Amino acid sequence: MGMGGRREPASRLPFEVVHPCWLIAVGDGERVEVLRSPLVRDDDEWLEPVHGYIKDHGLVLAAQQTFEDDDWMFGKVEMSVYVDPASGSLGWGLR
Repeated sequence: MGMGGRREPASRLPFEVVHPCWLIAVGDGERVEVLRSPLVRDDDEWLEPVHGYIKDHGLVLAAQQTFEDDDWMFGKVEMSVYVDPASGSLGWGLR
């Protein structure tokens, strides 16, 4: 529920999946950022709700890059940004 008891549109409700040092996915129906260790495979059950949310909201991959980061398992983190193709977003927060 939004302020004043009004219901927020489903596309703006927050989405979050957190498995520290392994997988973090946050966003809403217009944009989802996924950070994951290279050890989290595409078919990992932790990714099922993430893939489902992305598919259900029609989001598309806008950007993807892997960074060195000792705070993540295997010392690397892959960042993927999914956006609503109608939003005009280029990924990485650019419009």
